[in-house]
Amino acid sequence: FMRGHLQRGHLLRQMNRFDEAVFAYQEAAACGLPLDQLDFLLASLGRHESPHMAPIEYVRELFDQYADHFDHHLSHQLDYQLPALLGRLFKQYLRQSCSHILDLGCGTGLCGAQLRNYTQNLVGVDVSANMLEKAAHREVYDQLHCADILAFLAAQTEQQNSFDAILLADVLVYFGELRQVLAACQHQLRSGALLFFTVELDQPSTTASLGYRLQGNQRYAHQEHYVHDIAMQQQWEVIEMHPHALRREGKEMLTSLVCVWRKA
Repeated sequence: FMRGHLQRGHLLRQMNRFDEAVFAYQEAAACGLPLDQLDFLLASLGRHESPHMAPIEYVRELFDQYADHFDHHLSHQLDYQLPALLGRLFKQYLRQSCSHILDLGCGTGLCGAQLRNYTQNLVGVDVSANMLEKAAHREVYDQLHCADILAFLAAQTEQQNSFDAILLADVLVYFGELRQVLAACQHQLRSGALLFFTVELDQPSTTASLGYRLQGNQRYAHQEHYVHDIAMQQQWEVIEMHPHALRREGKEMLTSLVCVWRKA
């Protein structure tokens, strides 16, 4: 019953029938949906204060269900531009003798495949076991870990300052507050190493006092000044930080901020 109410809520949200969607999500909670997921879903409809990030179980279940048609959906329906763009950035900025590269939120390996020729050891991390199964079939990773990104980074105490590059491709849309995850990445990078990441750009007309907001599509959008302020606060060298249209949503292309930062 819980999953049925949940799917009904998602459909009602897509139809802009928000009051009915709220009721469906509440029914799902009455049937066992965890309260942190209910709060997150209600926040995406503007009916609850936004959490700092999406609940891990929400992300895991979303991509476990999405895994079988993920690649086809992105490539054929969403006109996904990110793998090709990243391929050009890697060619421009990465040496072909990197010892260790980390692909966080690697999914099925669509973007990680662009990294294979640059490193002796490519490590992929994702919270979804089903996505990692697809990634394994690509045979581009030397290691794959099923883990929450923040928990994985926190556990790498013996590997600090060891990665030549870290990639977060279309992953930070499930994080509102970015300081913690970007600082954790910084700890894992050697001096002079690179961080590649994207965030979905918020519309300039919105009033997101925190610098980010949870949208109705249950993805976070960030304001450019917020991302830039973190770079300054954490003393990253900003190599690139430019807007690009990376995927389609409905009839429009969504604009993301594509960033290349270097650890000082």
